Amino acid sequence: MNAGVLRGFNLQRVERVLRAIGDPHKRVPAVHIAGTKGKGSTATFIYRVLLAAGHAAGLYTQPHLVSPRERFQARGACITKPEMARILGDLLPVFEEHRESDLGRLTFYEVYTVMVFAYFAQAELDIAVLEVGLGGRLDATNVVDPLVSVITTVDFDHVEVLGSTLAEIAGEKAGIIKPARPVVMGYQRTAAEKVIRGVARSVGAPLVDARADVGTARAGPVSGREACHLAGRSVRLEDVRLRLIGSHQVENAAIALAVVECLRDRGWAIGDAEIRRGLEQARIHGRFQAIDLPDGRACVLDAAHTPGSAAVLARALGEAYNGEHITLIVGMSSDKDAEGFAQALASSASHVVLTRAGSTPRASAPEDLAVVFRRHFRSVSVERSTPVAVAKAPGETLCVTGSVYVVGDALRAVAPDAYAEFRREVGL
Repeated sequence: MNAGVLRGFNLQRVERVLRAIGDPHKRVPAVHIAGTKGKGSTATFIYRVLLAAGHAAGLYTQPHLVSPRERFQARGACITKPEMARILGDLLPVFEEHRESDLGRLTFYEVYTVMVFAYFAQAELDIAVLEVGLGGRLDATNVVDPLVSVITTVDFDHVEVLGSTLAEIAGEKAGIIKPARPVVMGYQRTAAEKVIRGVARSVGAPLVDARADVGTARAGPVSGREACHLAGRSVRLEDVRLRLIGSHQVENAAIALAVVECLRDRGWAIGDAEIRRGLEQARIHGRFQAIDLPDGRACVLDAAHTPGSAAVLARALGEAYNGEHITLIVGMSSDKDAEGFAQALASSASHVVLTRAGSTPRASAPEDLAVVFRRHFRSVSVERSTPVAVAKAPGETLCVTGSVYVVGDALRAVAPDAYAEFRREVGL
């Protein structure tokens, strides 16, 4: 493990604060999800299936597109402003008491995590779906003893924190595996799979291999939906129509189905028809989301931010817009692999506009990104903000990508109809 790099992370800090408020994380059963790619989509699939089955479910996911309230979802809607203000007000004295301690200062993410545990407990939920923020072993969510642990595809990201090899990164992700609790493993490369299997074996956790245990057949996009067939151990679903587009989303749905079957094994009432309905209702704005801009141009919003997710985006763009000239609008955080990202998308676009998200201090300067992208694209320009970048971008088909924050900027600033729909769907 990467103890030297991860020395700033400390579960004891979070556990101490949770203990002071009555351990709310122990009052709501949970599904706990780590991974590099697909964990947000997988979490959303599971959450929607649980809601469709009539369970009072919660979802904790990150990052957010436009509002931190998106991270706190219960019974199908985000936490309200008054509820969030009340919970923060109730917890503020405890946060202040533990602000500076021998274990170090609470991070913003740890504060959010404590708040969501308190919110879920007060909301008297049946079950919560928790997405890991970073890594797994020392992530603030790893204080739970879950019903099921899940590890989606492991890839290279946050290498300066989690390790420079796939095995090291997988070791950090596998830190969420708990003794005697089933762990569902997503689609993995050999090095990651070996580590995950080894950790599961060492702690006595039953391992479910989603790739082996859930059969998939992809029919491709049909009327704006991803058509597929899924066959688990006890569930066979023909002609499922997913709102989340791409072959990778079929894999994420298969992982979610494997998790749901684990829950059914433990007595959770979830019918086959409810599984289908939940999978088909699941949606995440900013994940290969096709919208029409007010000026009539087509635009795809996709929060890809790693070379692996950029390769997935490149394939999806090729399928959906084969032969069309696409303009990329890209903003990235400074800790991301811009070189690998640009290389993965090099054959997908005729022009790139580099910009920056206005909502994060970690954003790379577009001029710095341009140096990298000019090594892979012939036509590159720079604009200081996402709205200006979209307005000035040449071409009839655009794709905004590179960061959830730049996608959020675009959704809010240049796509009023899509933004209004987003607000309605998530209850903002």
